[in-house]
Amino acid sequence: MDPKIPNRQYPSGLDFLAASPVLRSPAAVRAVESQFGKSVSGLLLKADCGPMPDSLHGEAMRLLALLQKPLPTQTPASMRNEAWSDLQLWTQLGAWAEQRHTWALRSKLSVMVGGIITPPKGMVAPYPEFFSGLAALARGTATAFETAGMGQPFEVKTAASNLLESSIPWGVSCTVRCSGCVPGTRRAVVRPPTAAKQARRLRSASFIR
Repeated sequence: MDPKIPNRQYPSGLDFLAASPVLRSPAAVRAVESQFGKSVSGLLLKADCGPMPDSLHGEAMRLLALLQKPLPTQTPASMRNEAWSDLQLWTQLGAWAEQRHTWALRSKLSVMVGGIITPPKGMVAPYPEFFSGLAALARGTATAFETAGMGQPFEVKTAASNLLESSIPWGVSCTVRCSGCVPGTRRAVVRPPTAAKQARRLRSASFIR
């Protein structure tokens, strides 16, 4: 961005949402002016971003623009003010960050956390075009992966077995009924994994930095 915008080497997600004609919204412009000042904001609004690509990524970005679409008058007043628009801007920024990780081929660690999560009661934002478009995007992505030979068939037993294996340490510790012990008691047995299982775990543990 420097020298067009002095002392700014890399754009941020907020820069992108304010500069892009497709994604620009009053909330994004307000946020840029508040954080960087009107001089930087004016330069960002004049930046030439070019058109959105005709791709899955471009379609996803166009979907995000729907979250700032003005709502009809019958929508509650709480959803037709600056606070609501700011909330949608945070949603757009979070989705943009995830898109950057996905389409820039960033690797994510697969992490499983034990415990029960009880989410608070919420609501669905009144943007039916966004959610129907998101469903269409998901189907289009699946079709593109299948066409490219990247589809992974899902089978319940195999998926459950792989999930169980990945959650157990190198030595599988379990309890079995002890035939030579007091009736009803159990004993611990440690069974070393097979070479194939060790290879799968090593592959799943490796990632691209």
